Amino acid sequence: MEEDGPKPVSEIQYKNHQEYNKKDLLKFEKEVLGVYLTDHPLRPYEEWINKYSNFTMIDLKEEISLAEAKWDQKEVTMVGIVESINKKFTRNNQLMEFVKFEDLYGMIELIVFPKLYDRYGSLMIEDQVLMVKGRLSLSEMEEPKLIVDKVEELDKNLPSEKIYIKITPSIESQTVEDIKIFLRSYTGEQKSPIQFYFSHSGKSFVLKKEMWADAEDENLIKELEKRLGKQNVKVV
Repeated sequence: MEEDGPKPVSEIQYKNHQEYNKKDLLKFEKEVLGVYLTDHPLRPYEEWINKYSNFTMIDLKEEISLAEAKWDQKEVTMVGIVESINKKFTRNNQLMEFVKFEDLYGMIELIVFPKLYDRYGSLMIEDQVLMVKGRLSLSEMEEPKLIVDKVEELDKNLPSEKIYIKITPSIESQTVEDIKIFLRSYTGEQKSPIQFYFSHSGKSFVLKKEMWADAEDENLIKELEKRLGKQNVKVV
């Protein structure tokens, strides 16, 4: 008869997975939680939103009857991200779209009629950031709607992150020049702004675009950390 005793437990092997980029992490947050928790994919576009939008969903946070009186049938411009798309055929067998469109403050439904679907339908892609012009349709009985007149795609290469480099007194000026030469030779497709901050003077500036580099390039970041110290290189 075998003696009872503790049985050996096999060691659990954990696989090393590459860390997800910020865009994918936010997408997973929305899928699992239903909301963006740590950040919002439109955050990098705030400058565009402030510059071009004359309406955001926060304008409808007041009592619906007041919002309806103020905004119903008004022509507006807003920047948002495509959440989902529902295509339908009209009685004349023409395609139109109903698009869930989210800005920093809430969701609205875009209605794209057939004539405009032919022109802008190709831009309506999930996770696409767009600037939309149209006419608001508000009612206490329904969710807010925007009847689309025009759609514009924002700059595809608008960077979502910035590389922040702190230059301390211990870093020699020649090292700074070498970093600039290194960045000029960078050949990656995606380019993120690079900001130098000089701790001894408190001054900072963004390098010329020709020296921008991909904030998600791990090899690039490691090389910068090697030359400047890990504590002096941050992706924000």
